[in-house]
Amino acid sequence: MNEDNGKNKNGGNADINKNAGRMDDSASKFTKKNIIFASIIVLIAIIGGVFVLKWYLYSLNHVYTEDAQVDGHIYAVSSMVSGNIRSIYVHKNEPVKKGELLAVINQSTYYPEMLQAKANYDLAKQNLFNAGGSIGEFAGTAFNNYYLDKLNLKKASSTLSAAKLTFKLDKRDYLRGLKLLSKEFITREQFDTLKTSYLVARQNYYTALTAYMSARRSFVNAQYTKSIISAKKYTTIKPLEAAIKVADAAYKLARANYLNTFIKSPINGVVSEKMSYLGEYITPGTPILMINNLKKVWVTANVKETLIANVKKGDPVVVTVDSFPGKIFKGAVEFVGSVTTSKFALIPTNNPSGTYTKVTHRLPVRIRILNDKNHILKPGMMVEVSIKTGK
Repeated sequence: MNEDNGKNKNGGNADINKNAGRMDDSASKFTKKNIIFASIIVLIAIIGGVFVLKWYLYSLNHVYTEDAQVDGHIYAVSSMVSGNIRSIYVHKNEPVKKGELLAVINQSTYYPEMLQAKANYDLAKQNLFNAGGSIGEFAGTAFNNYYLDKLNLKKASSTLSAAKLTFKLDKRDYLRGLKLLSKEFITREQFDTLKTSYLVARQNYYTALTAYMSARRSFVNAQYTKSIISAKKYTTIKPLEAAIKVADAAYKLARANYLNTFIKSPINGVVSEKMSYLGEYITPGTPILMINNLKKVWVTANVKETLIANVKKGDPVVVTVDSFPGKIFKGAVEFVGSVTTSKFALIPTNNPSGTYTKVTHRLPVRIRILNDKNHILKPGMMVEVSIKTGK
């Protein structure tokens, strides 16, 4: 019994020792797992801290936003005249050149109207030519007579003035000779000479006066004829000249309407959309095609107003696009918008009811792309933008 009890005790102690060893092994394994787990946690924390620190340092002199897209000039090509579309010569996504014929509007009314306006214009010019010819021939003679009579009157006036002066002097000498003859200070022969000069001067004066009066009557008649011609020219020629101006304006308008039936491309670009179709009736201003210029695109990034103070013109920009993974586009800030995007919203954000919530608005920043020589960026693409500021 005692031996059995001793064996049992020894066996029990051995079991206890085995269990204790197992527990020590388990505790050791558990401790190692905890250390490994804790090490992993610490490593993750360190890596996360490094990334956070790196991002913090990066954000000190960078402004990042995903609220950005590619923009460009999209031209709505429309007609300036109304009518049915007779032909469309281009298709969607087809490149076009400036001045290339894109479409034609039905010309069944515009072409005849242009021909009619041209005929009216030519007729108005012919009427003026005919009237001017009949009046011009008569006017030429009348105007020549007017200037000739005006010259003759001037000559007659000069002759009359000279004859009048001579007559005045000879008359004075004649009267003076009478007095001297009565006192016998001069001889009879001397007096007769003075008298003869006086009589000749008087005759010349009256002859010059008659010639002057005749020249004056001729000039007055020529002047009257000239005024009649001028009045006739005003009443006949002026309306015809006005008719030519009206006909010319009508012809230019009809010609412009006809030429406007030919729809041409305003730029070099690509047809991005067809808005109207063959046979469709359109009115002036109705878009037919949409053309965008892929050579002139830019990025519009909407930056928070709290960060906009750091953004300046010329700041370098890195642009990435989901459509081209790994492709980096470089750019530069062209300008910062002067108005927030919310000011152009259809529904205003102003709330006069008394409940106010402060909202951070965004300002548009235009970015010029520097390395898109193949023009792979298309208007409407969403992009991510990182602006390196000078802060």
